[in-house]
Amino acid sequence: MDFLKWFGRFLITSKTIRYNLVVPSHHYPDILLRVPWLMIPYFVFCYLYYPRNIFFAYHLYKVIKNKSPLAVLEVGFGEGIHLIPFAVLFPKVKFFGFDIREDNAIFLRNFSSYFNLKNIVILTHNEFNMKGSQTFDIIYMVGVLQYVENDAEFLKFLKEKLTDKGNFMLYQPVHYVRYFKMLDNMVEKYEHYEKEVNLLRKYHLKDLVEVLKNTGFKRLKVYRYIFKYSSIAQEVFRFFYIPVIKSTNLLEKIIGLAGIILFSPLIIVVSHLGNCLETKTNNAVLIVFDN
Repeated sequence: MDFLKWFGRFLITSKTIRYNLVVPSHHYPDILLRVPWLMIPYFVFCYLYYPRNIFFAYHLYKVIKNKSPLAVLEVGFGEGIHLIPFAVLFPKVKFFGFDIREDNAIFLRNFSSYFNLKNIVILTHNEFNMKGSQTFDIIYMVGVLQYVENDAEFLKFLKEKLTDKGNFMLYQPVHYVRYFKMLDNMVEKYEHYEKEVNLLRKYHLKDLVEVLKNTGFKRLKVYRYIFKYSSIAQEVFRFFYIPVIKSTNLLEKIIGLAGIILFSPLIIVVSHLGNCLETKTNNAVLIVFDN
């Protein structure tokens, strides 16, 4: 998404070369609001390069098929990477979304209207925070909880929004084990997503499960993801990708883009197949709860 935002802004509103070398975060270029289908290649990109999306989508698909829900809520839908495809796959299910960023809400409403997706409803802040209103058969979050100020209270609030036999699905980064410290240090010199949106905490699996149990969720299943080799592939990808969207140096961008093109087959294959080779360490989990 960051690359598309930068590229659209570069083509349309270019004022200075230096400014447009860096991706302005959380802003959709006008071309995406006028031609929303340009997001589809980005969705493909996210499913190819970020293995979490395929793993999560697989489990969400299973839960929806087994549950046959009437209402599903995604908290922190971002660019709609899961919300939109599943609304297309299950036209009889009503999909609700909430995100604190108004740009995301505006874009998703525009996208839904453009493709006539009548089963998508974007909630306002007031609608989402209202107690005792809409309840949901499935609520899910993908990589959001680490940015929530009061995680325990927020989880209790979400639990109240579940139906009696509802499911809660939480995909969450944990542990944050790094294998190439030198690459990580080089990337940290740039501004990037976790810096910009203020990462509040890094979970360990045991602590995360404890928080969830204390909020009243029971009968949980834990699926471990992003094992060692997948993590290594993601570190290499991050090393090339972040300079492309965040560096003010044109040469660094060119080198980063060349690295992505050159190493893409290896990054994609190892990112996905590496997750089939379980190791002692993992950097993400999917936790599924029955209410």
